[in-house]
Amino acid sequence: MDQTRPEEFGYDYTMNLCSAIEQLTAQEIASDEKKFTYKSTNLRYALERSLYFNYANDDLLFDIFGQWKMGDLPKKIEVEDNLQKKLVSVVCKCPEERIVIIRSNIAHRFKIALKFIAKFILRLGIDDTISGIRKSLNRRIQKNAQYDVLFFVLNERFVKYMKPVFDILPVRCAFITHDKKTESFLSREKIPYVKISHFLYNFTRWSQDDCWTKRFRLLEDYDILHDTIERIHPKSVALVEGNAPIYEVVNQICKKLGIQSVCIQQGWSPIVHNGFRNMTYSKMLVWGEGFARDLAKYNPQQKFVATGNHIIEKITVPKVPKKSNEKIKLGFLPPMQTKILSQKKLDKFMSLVPWATNEFKNAEIRISQHPTISKNERLEKLSEYDNVTFMSSLTHTLQDIIGDNDIVVSFYSTTILESIAAGALPVIVNLTSMPHYFPDVHAMKAGIELKSVEEAKKILRGLVSNPEKISHFNDGMEESATNIREGRLRHSKKTFWPKKASYSYFQTVLKTNLMP
Repeated sequence: MDQTRPEEFGYDYTMNLCSAIEQLTAQEIASDEKKFTYKSTNLRYALERSLYFNYANDDLLFDIFGQWKMGDLPKKIEVEDNLQKKLVSVVCKCPEERIVIIRSNIAHRFKIALKFIAKFILRLGIDDTISGIRKSLNRRIQKNAQYDVLFFVLNERFVKYMKPVFDILPVRCAFITHDKKTESFLSREKIPYVKISHFLYNFTRWSQDDCWTKRFRLLEDYDILHDTIERIHPKSVALVEGNAPIYEVVNQICKKLGIQSVCIQQGWSPIVHNGFRNMTYSKMLVWGEGFARDLAKYNPQQKFVATGNHIIEKITVPKVPKKSNEKIKLGFLPPMQTKILSQKKLDKFMSLVPWATNEFKNAEIRISQHPTISKNERLEKLSEYDNVTFMSSLTHTLQDIIGDNDIVVSFYSTTILESIAAGALPVIVNLTSMPHYFPDVHAMKAGIELKSVEEAKKILRGLVSNPEKISHFNDGMEESATNIREGRLRHSKKTFWPKKASYSYFQTVLKTNLMP
């Protein structure tokens, strides 16, 4: 029997889940080829993304997987619904007969009530009436909306990421979002955007047949966005990041309407999960050829174009070796808690921050938490220290958060690559079962990857007490950090960044690929 602790199965669970999701949807389509089709639109890959983000950190599924890995799977496996039953069967390779659905009486009665309401709504034609009113409202508020390029965004952070791109296009552009908070931000900042009516949509969705695509609100996203995109009918729709389910919904809408969809890389995931698989945008603009090569394996139908990164190109760090009496700027970018990085492991990582604050009183400590992470009380107390500065991607630039640092401590984050590009030495504290950060920057001698907090403390002591040691990595980082700013990063024989990626080059390439 495997005696490994369940928390060590996070990486295996994630990889197994990704494969299981693809296998499950393939099985369902084999029995019904239109299983995930809605209004002549294929939402299969949007659903796969929904399944991943919904179950990647699911406690029940993860616990069952851990029992299976340890050879301790019970004869009767209890789950909450039919979808979990099918996923457990595929992930743990066990017959569905062993899996039992334990229904909540209240939830079951609620579902029955909803089905009754749905039949009532359909019979009276209320859903069609509401849909007609909503379309009429959209026609009114979008009367003068004529744009060549629409930028679809999920949140304020992505608006700020795309704004420099938005500003350089010499055609009619506007943002579009299904998120009301983002709409409010765009309105406050007086940034052109397309208004969308959500009039009584929650009432309308009750009338839809109960299915997996409805469960994850994919049908709602489709209905809300299709009418608007069809009415404006831009030449191109630009999307940032590309991994969320709704991006694939927008992509499929564009395919149906004959509109170019262009996805722009915003970050990098060391694990190519379902969000970055089976992409079929008209074009995917990536930072360099290496990213295209590593994604191509999972995206055989996707066309990639290497453009560089318009944010990284603006980061400048003078390559001057540190002297022993100079103050070190040490950046901490705590990662998110996931099944790969358990809360226990995350707490160990977080313990490095107060330790460094007390250990290096002459160093400048900069803390920037992931924008999706809630405030950490333990870290908030450190604001009382004179040598601590808190930063946020919503209020600070990448230059502030990364570019001005000498060392950046993080794990499982795009910031590792951004640090190399900025000339800041990344120290990766990998406390998980994941073999190593991908790409392997440690092997490239472009950073340091460690497997314990004790190792990290030892390395940081050496670097902070002898700042000139940081420059010793310049030999290994010269072809990495320096060349990233010029447009190159080598990973074995792969080029991750284009040979020429100056900001002006990026502007030219971007205009070429986005312009109608």
